[in-house]
Amino acid sequence: MQRLFVFAHFDRDDIIDPYAIYYISAIAELGHVIFVSTSGLSGGEIAKVRPYTIRAITRPNVGYDFMSWQLGLKLAEYHRDLYDEVIICNDSVYAPIFPLSEMFEVMEASEAPYWGVTSNREIARHIQSYFIAFRRSVLECEKFWQFWDNVGLQPNKSAIIQNYEVGLSLSLETLGLFGATYFSMDDVLKEACLNLKCFSVLPLSLLPRYWGKEPFDIGKLLTGLCNKTLDLWKELMLARVPIVKVQLLRENPTHQPVDQILACLERYTTYPVELILNHLRRTASPSGPDD
Repeated sequence: MQRLFVFAHFDRDDIIDPYAIYYISAIAELGHVIFVSTSGLSGGEIAKVRPYTIRAITRPNVGYDFMSWQLGLKLAEYHRDLYDEVIICNDSVYAPIFPLSEMFEVMEASEAPYWGVTSNREIARHIQSYFIAFRRSVLECEKFWQFWDNVGLQPNKSAIIQNYEVGLSLSLETLGLFGATYFSMDDVLKEACLNLKCFSVLPLSLLPRYWGKEPFDIGKLLTGLCNKTLDLWKELMLARVPIVKVQLLRENPTHQPVDQILACLERYTTYPVELILNHLRRTASPSGPDD
């Protein structure tokens, strides 16, 4: 299978961090890579990824990742017949913590026209945009390319999510194209709720691998307010999902002890945890998070 990855990058210090290079080198083993950065990278920095890419370019820091993907896809549009699968991805994850080939082998058995790692139901059900793979039935659809042609500046990140992350899945669904995910607990949670009508929370016994101090709130889960990449980080890890969100460790929105998450990575994966520690140390100053 011929694949193309369009990788969106941003770093406030105008470098390509070693954790991103680790990820880029891994996807390069599975296909061609177009690297698009909104940082002011020097020639020396761009040289770090040239061995793994067919194009490595920079652009102005506007429009977030969707405008980076737009540019990369535009470069690939006239060669789209060369590829069976085109993937958009970014540096918002530490990856791969498990071989990417495992995920691709599983998803090759799916007949879905496009797929991602996880989905979310906030606003509407959609595949989370940090990693989405599009197959021939999507690539041959002119409205898919029109969607990208229409990507432009938005007033804030919330508008980006609503119009483009959610909007992409909704646009494809209006064409009768429905996506799949590598990891989904939706069916499990629905079944649990049917059998626990008298509970307002989901007991930990139903999610024996959950490492949190409190049980999940069923309402939160079923309304889509649960972000799987954050709230179910250990479930994903034990299911050999090959990513961990940078936000989980840097911003700690779930108030999990970071050292315990790192210990889990060391126990269950072969990912070089030192890459994470070095990145967290470098970005710990109050200058603000990466794009």
